[in-house]
Amino acid sequence: RFPEWLDREVRRYVRHRQRAWLPEIVIERSRDLLSALTKYLRWVCQRRELPDAAVLTPSLWFSYLDERLADGRKPATVNSELAELQTFLRYLDELGHPICERTLLIEPLPKKPYQPKDVPVAQLQRLWEQIERETASNHRGLQRTGIMDKAWFLLMLHSGLRTGEVRRLRQGELDLRGRRLRIEQSKGLKARIVYLSQPTVAALEAYLPLRGPLDSDHLFVYRHRPLTVSYCKERMLTYGARCGVRVTPHQLRHSCATL
Repeated sequence: RFPEWLDREVRRYVRHRQRAWLPEIVIERSRDLLSALTKYLRWVCQRRELPDAAVLTPSLWFSYLDERLADGRKPATVNSELAELQTFLRYLDELGHPICERTLLIEPLPKKPYQPKDVPVAQLQRLWEQIERETASNHRGLQRTGIMDKAWFLLMLHSGLRTGEVRRLRQGELDLRGRRLRIEQSKGLKARIVYLSQPTVAALEAYLPLRGPLDSDHLFVYRHRPLTVSYCKERMLTYGARCGVRVTPHQLRHSCATL
């Protein structure tokens, strides 16, 4: 169990970090933050007294690191835990808590360079054919879903939108005549203007009459509700299963940069 001072400061720290997160992701991000930060802190508390953060020395971290790697954890996982620990220690330092400054100098483990995973054009074409087939369905519900999927698919592929940005889009942010839209409070709570391709504009113009008058002003709705967190991923899995392609929605953003 954490000592009282650490329990208090961890809670304060999480609330401090929450100020930069959108309300819809606060729970998920808080859970991820606590998981990455407290694994090490719990490990320490099980082995020694923790009167203050100055006890968190490099030698303790390296002992923990040896155990994590022996358990089969990947460098990316422990690097994430180290980054969260060091950020927390800097936060404590600003509040006047004693810390071991040498812990802030620990370097992360080397890992393979990150490579964006775009989708080959041939696979994009196969996905596109499946979506087009859905838009031509004789079933009105499937046809409407296909027309909507075509619109957000092109927004991600041609304009580089993130899944969360697609889900949060409001009708008032869309300017079809000017072929652009404004993304509000995206990653890091920043805003930006995104320009639309002509096929994207056409897809949106085909979708909007089918959207219907609803209480919500979200641009994309499914069964009278805004899209769920997993909607785009599930639809990509569905289309991909039909044509033998496995693609995540975020890969469409990488493909936008490649194209």
